[in-house]
Amino acid sequence: MLVIRDDQRVALRQHRLASFAERMTSHLMDFAPRHAETIGRERMGAVVQRGIRDAEAAGFDTVGPVRLYLELMCLFGSYFGTDPQLPWAGEILRAGFTDDQAARADALHRRSGRFLSDVFGPGNIHGRAALMALSDWARQPRPLPDSGFEAAASSGVAAIWPQRYACAGDGALRALAARARAEADARGLATDRGRTLVFILMLGFGHGFADDPLFPWFSEDGLRDRVADPAERLEARMQAYLAVMMRRAGR
Repeated sequence: MLVIRDDQRVALRQHRLASFAERMTSHLMDFAPRHAETIGRERMGAVVQRGIRDAEAAGFDTVGPVRLYLELMCLFGSYFGTDPQLPWAGEILRAGFTDDQAARADALHRRSGRFLSDVFGPGNIHGRAALMALSDWARQPRPLPDSGFEAAASSGVAAIWPQRYACAGDGALRALAARARAEADARGLATDRGRTLVFILMLGFGHGFADDPLFPWFSEDGLRDRVADPAERLEARMQAYLAVMMRRAGR
């Protein structure tokens, strides 16, 4: 009788995981071409490895739910499950390990689809307009004021991206702004301009963009650079990435 030792079982599982990760890397290279273009296959593979671990921590360990989790990372940022802009994601992911993971994945799929439809519109019409508005907002010579920063940030979103404001709500956007202020201050960007840029980046790329492997240039250069004007360098990196996104969007 064939006997499979424990170490052989471990090796077999690792082989299957490696094969699955390779397939998911190829899938995401096609699913998220703007990320594929900017970070390449090797870094996309690292994103997949991280996503598989995070998905497992959320109770997803079968092919369909894990693939969906990885796709949502590309759509909303690697930290989408804790983003105050997406409270529904956290609620579904925290539903509990005793729930059917396929049912939770289906709920995530339906809710994310509705969000994309409401916020970005048919043919991404709202998304394209928002990209241009975010780019223009970042260039404004007068950033959000320190006094009343959270309220001003939320009002700014209502003005330039009303669909996002309607879906997120004033409370969530104020919470995002408070997080942006704290993040900017911790990263040496404790100026009105620095805080405004960090808020815009969180709005566009997710609240964890500064440490997100999908946006390595922000964490490796943009936020940790201690040159005379780190906010200027941060904006330059943001504008370069927005240019890639707008080109992919057909502008």
